[in-house]
Amino acid sequence: MGLPINLNVKTFSPAMLAKAGNRSTFHLMITADIGKPEGNVGLSTDLVYVIDNSGSQGNSIPGTSDAKIDKVKEAAALALTRLGPNDRTAVIAFSSSAMTLLVLTACDATGKHRAENAIYDINTGGGTAFSTGLAQALSMLSQKTPGRNRIVLFLTDGENIESVDPTPLCVTMKEQGITLYIAGLGVHSSVEDKLKEMALANSAETNFRSLSTSQDILGFFADVQAAAASTVIRNARLAITPVEYAKVGNFELVTRAGQPNYVAADEPNKTEVKIGDMGTQEAFAFYLNLSLILPADIGPGRRSFGKIQLIGEDLTPGGTSGELRKGNIVVPFVTELNPNAQADPEVREIMGIAATAREMATFAKTGDRAALDRAAAESRKTKPHSRADVARLLETQIATITAAAGANPEAAKKAAGRATRSFSAAEKARLLGGVKN
Repeated sequence: MGLPINLNVKTFSPAMLAKAGNRSTFHLMITADIGKPEGNVGLSTDLVYVIDNSGSQGNSIPGTSDAKIDKVKEAAALALTRLGPNDRTAVIAFSSSAMTLLVLTACDATGKHRAENAIYDINTGGGTAFSTGLAQALSMLSQKTPGRNRIVLFLTDGENIESVDPTPLCVTMKEQGITLYIAGLGVHSSVEDKLKEMALANSAETNFRSLSTSQDILGFFADVQAAAASTVIRNARLAITPVEYAKVGNFELVTRAGQPNYVAADEPNKTEVKIGDMGTQEAFAFYLNLSLILPADIGPGRRSFGKIQLIGEDLTPGGTSGELRKGNIVVPFVTELNPNAQADPEVREIMGIAATAREMATFAKTGDRAALDRAAAESRKTKPHSRADVARLLETQIATITAAAGANPEAAKKAAGRATRSFSAAEKARLLGGVKN
C-alpha cells in the first residue's frame, strides 16, 4: 500500500457564468499532505554534520559573549540526542581544508558518546573553503543504502575564499539522492545569495536558513533532525498543466505545516514549484492565480481547467519515483450567485499571506521602501481574514523590518528575506510571545 497522499484544490468562490469569450480570473488554493501511514514507515537516517571551523567562528555572536562555535557545538550535540540506534552520524570540520572527525557511526549509546566527543573537539582557525567539506560528505555518503535518508547539514559563517564553485557538488549530491540543508550564520547578503543558490541546486531554496542568534542556531539543527526523521518523499515538486487557453498569473508555495514558507513566482507563467523533502503528516498550501478565456461550450457545473501532479521519490519500501499523485484544477460555475454565500476563508487567507509575502520578497530583492509600506498595508487589510497567529507573525516581521529599513537597509533586506522563508518552531514561539490563540 502506497503513502496516503492527499492532493486537493479549493476555489475562492463559485464563478458566475459569463459569456463565452470573456476573460475570467480564478483564485485557487492547492493543498498537498501525507496522512498518517499504516504501520511504521519511519526511515533510518545518515546525518553528516559539515561545520565551518574557520577562525571567525571563534568570534562572539553579536550582542552576546557566546562564541559562535560554542553555540554550534551545543546545537549539534542536542540534535544528536534525538537520533535513534538505527541512525548513523558523522562529523566533518572544514576551513581552508576539511577533516573528518568521525566517520559514519551508529547512534547507539557508544556511538553517540563518540560523536559528541568529535563535535566538542572542533577547534577554530584558517579560512573558509566550502567545497572541501562538501566533497568529503559526498564521498562518505556516495553509497546508497535502501531504506535510509542521507542528509548533509552544512553550516558556515564566512565567505567562500576558494576559486572552486561548490554548486556542482550540490547538484551531484542531488543526483545521488543526498539532501543538503544549509545555514549561513551572520553572513553578508552576497554570501546568502550563494548559499541559496546551492540549496536550490540540490533541492529547494527553502532548505537554506539565515541565522543570527543563539536560538536560530538551536532551531536549525533541531529542524534538520526532525525533517530527517519524518521524510518519506525526496525532491518533491508540484506541477500544474493548465489547458491551452489558460494562463498562470501566480503559482507559489505559501505555507508549510501552517507556517509561512514562501516561494515566489519568479517567472511568468510558472507551472512548477519545488518543495524539497516531504514528511509524514506535513501539510503544504499553494496559491494559484489562473486567467482564461471562457470556452464556447461553457455552462453551469464543475469544469476542469488543467491537472496537478505531485512528483518526487517515494523512499518507503516498494516506493516509486515520478508522479506520486495527480488531480484536476476544477472551478464550479453557477448561473446565479447566492447573496448569502461566503467566499472560502482558507483561500482568502492564503491569498492574503501570499500578497504580503510577495511584497516583502520584493523588498528583500530591491530594498524598495514603497513596496514595504504596501506590504504593511496589505497585512493590516488581510488580518481579519487570517488565523491570528499567521497575521500577527506577518505584522511582527513587517514592523521589525520597517523599523530597521531607515537605519540599516542591509539588515532590513536580510530580515525581509528571512520573513519569506520557513520559520522554525523556536522562531515562531519567540515572535509570537504573548499572543493568545
